[in-house]
Amino acid sequence: MAHLVLSVKEKPDKVMCEVCNTEMYEKHCKLICPNCGFKWDCSDH
Repeated sequence: MAHLVLSVKEKPDKVMCEVCNTEMYEKHCKLICPNCGFKWDCSDH
């Protein structure tokens, strides 16, 4: 009987908005706050 091994990718730490402290989400190369609309571009690191 063969066993299937799945790798589980760990979720990175949450990134919080520096303006309103809401959890941000990633879209392409940007982090966006769904609450206040603050955007952080990957070139800003």
